[in-house]
Formats: sequence, structure tokens, C-alpha cells
Amino acid sequence: MKRPPLEPDSPMPWGEFKGTRMRDLKIDYLDFLLRQPWLPDWPRVHGYVKSREADIIAARPKLEQPKILTTFDDYLRWGRR
Repeated sequence: MKRPPLEPDSPMPWGEFKGTRMRDLKIDYLDFLLRQPWLPDWPRVHGYVKSREADIIAARPKLEQPKILTTFDDYLRWGRR
């Protein structure tokens, strides 16, 4: 069963910004998420981030290149540094 993407007012379900409304996540964090190979494992978050892809790509010239983490577990460990 396909689950719908998170809505702009949905809270981020995990990580550094857990509880923050999706609409309030900074574009550089959305860019970071969009580039992670494990994000499709989180289809609702992935769906929201993909819905913002045009905005993210438009902002990239002004953003730093984000760190790419191979797995979600790497993301969790990286967030605890």
C-alpha cells in the first residue's frame, strides 16, 4: 500500500529536526535529505522532499555540498557527533 507524502504541516518524524513542521525545514537540510541514497526507505518523508525538488535544485548554487551518508544508521550516528 502506497502511503501519501507528509504534508507541509506534518512534523519531521526523526533526526535533528524531529517535530519541526516540514514546511519549516531549511532548504539546505532538504537538499541534504534529497541526496541521501536511503531516503526512499522513508516514503512519506521522501515524497515530501521530492515535492520540493524544484525549489531545492534552484537553491543549490547558494548551498554547500551536503554530506552523503550511505545508510540511515550512518545518519543516526552522524547526528550524535
